[in-house]
Amino acid sequence: MQIKKQFVQQPKAIYGGVNGRKYITIHETGNIKKGAGAAAHANLQSRGYTASWHWQVDDKLAIQSYPHTAQCWHAGDGRGVGNLQSIAIEICVNEDSHYLTAVKNAITLTKMIMAEENIPPSHVVMHHHWSEKNCPTLLRNGQEGITWANFIQQLQTSVNTLKRGNTGQAVQALQKDLNQLDYRLIIDGSFGPATEKAVKFLQSMYGLTVDGIVGEATKMIMKRLINTPTENQVTVLRYGNRGKAVGQLQIYLNELGFKIVVDNSFGSKTKVAVEQFQKKYQLEVDGFVGPKTWAMFKNQIFA
Repeated sequence: MQIKKQFVQQPKAIYGGVNGRKYITIHETGNIKKGAGAAAHANLQSRGYTASWHWQVDDKLAIQSYPHTAQCWHAGDGRGVGNLQSIAIEICVNEDSHYLTAVKNAITLTKMIMAEENIPPSHVVMHHHWSEKNCPTLLRNGQEGITWANFIQQLQTSVNTLKRGNTGQAVQALQKDLNQLDYRLIIDGSFGPATEKAVKFLQSMYGLTVDGIVGEATKMIMKRLINTPTENQVTVLRYGNRGKAVGQLQIYLNELGFKIVVDNSFGSKTKVAVEQFQKKYQLEVDGFVGPKTWAMFKNQIFA
């Protein structure tokens, strides 16, 4: 499955607040016409459709139309929890798409979002949950060979994780993927300090839990980046931020000679150190760690 972003540039069919992101709501498009796949539904939203949803997925492709923070119009409950606190996924049912593969892709996508947003399987619900609409119809009636219970069961099957100390072909494949993203590792099939460092760097860049463990969300981000080399949706760190990603940033700054305390807090000293780094490497000196600054950190640390 290829994953793409095609954000709606002039959103109209959304509420103005910030999505609470406590649930994931599963829909089906109901459009069986040929060509009514993920790209067609993303284009429909881009043209200013009167409803909105975050993702659409078919048998080949998942496209994101809105950031998860957007309060889309999809659940049929007005300003209720469905619209204001859930992330919407539309599964395409067009006749020239393989429905069971589309559902499989939706499960993979749902697991990725669950990991990114810390949403448990118990908070993955049907559209019917919010407004009693018969949606997702095919999953509800199970006529295509998979039921809603099957869908939820597969969400509870965790992916095999990789972490420091592991060895073998899976680690070797991971190292090859990381090298495609310019981390310049020795491919030895051993998950040691260098591989863990690369994983933590990637997790820092893309807003994942910075633990050096390669689980569902980390694997999906890597796949997205490999399939879409121009992907640039990094996490921007700035003054006032806190957390493990900031702590990793401080570790990188220390490694490159900008000595500061590692306290997981992006305070004035961290901002000064970032500005000094930017000045040294001829970047725009703004104290923000965005795509160009992250890229320069990667070039220096993994040279």
